[in-house]
Amino acid sequence: MAKKKQKAEQRTPDDVQLEICKKCKAACCRYITIFIPQPTDKDDFDNIRWYLCHKGVSVFQDDEKDWAVVIPTDCEMLKSDYTCKIYETRPDACRDYDAANCENTTASADYLQYFDEPEELEEYLDQRWRRKRSKNKRRRAR
Repeated sequence: MAKKKQKAEQRTPDDVQLEICKKCKAACCRYITIFIPQPTDKDDFDNIRWYLCHKGVSVFQDDEKDWAVVIPTDCEMLKSDYTCKIYETRPDACRDYDAANCENTTASADYLQYFDEPEELEEYLDQRWRRKRSKNKRRRAR
């Protein structure tokens, strides 16, 4: 009796992405990230402090020195099974996202700075200004 060869299950990239999304419960669909200009003066940092005064909002500087605001909010198209209601017509931001880079299934992202509270930003600024003043004093002493 000849054995039937079982056909290997063909998994598409979408199948793999869906599997990853279900494991992390679609974390990337639960916030938006808006990149902002690099802060350069007191007013810029005061705006960041204002963002951080809002519940759940975070601000980070990534390893490429880009700054961003993270706003927690669920996508209205996210279904209870962590799939997308409009998957076939989803926005390019979603389409371009590679679930293989999911922050919940890979090593954590590299941040130069990450702030959840205004006090964290104030501490960072105190340290930054202290270093800057110290550097300036050394230059003047030469």
